[in-house]
Amino acid sequence: QKQGDAMRKIIFILEELGESISIDVNHKDAYEEVASTKSLLDGRSVEDVINGKRMTDKKLRWTLKFLTLLCHIFYPASKSAQLCMAACRAVKLSIEHGFCSDSAEGLQIYGWGVWNFQHDVEEFLKWMRAGKRLVESLGAKHMIPKVTMNVHISSYWNEPLQSRIESLKENHHELLMVGDLDNLTVNAVHFGRR
Repeated sequence: QKQGDAMRKIIFILEELGESISIDVNHKDAYEEVASTKSLLDGRSVEDVINGKRMTDKKLRWTLKFLTLLCHIFYPASKSAQLCMAACRAVKLSIEHGFCSDSAEGLQIYGWGVWNFQHDVEEFLKWMRAGKRLVESLGAKHMIPKVTMNVHISSYWNEPLQSRIESLKENHHELLMVGDLDNLTVNAVHFGRR
């Protein structure tokens, strides 16, 4: 009930900011959205994102903030199609208007969508790492533990499990330092899995 209320409020705020997003999407819609976002990113390197245009419009930055907040509701609610739609929208806005620290989560969740729908592990890891590099380049210190956690969790797709144990421990401490209790729990779950 509370998740549904929060979702409706965020969608209302997004509409006030000029963006509409439907929660009534299916996996086919999400696959198509991931594919169209991938075509926009094709030919762009991580350096293009990091060194590219910056988003300065405050209204658009708030739009990105609310799109990523929506992702935080969709993820625990197991709404992967909606999660991908919101992340792809954040990436598309960033491509069009410039990148900012909130673009990082959009890039990372888009990467997850590429892995989930297209099974492209290398593209997935590329955009996970790009999100981390973007917040580091922008000096968004409060976001570094979160995006770093996402990279560490995702990298077990191509690295031995043992190589990530220490980084998950370190990330646990960093998340505590910035007070990110939501992601502290996610990190702890993945640490426990190792």
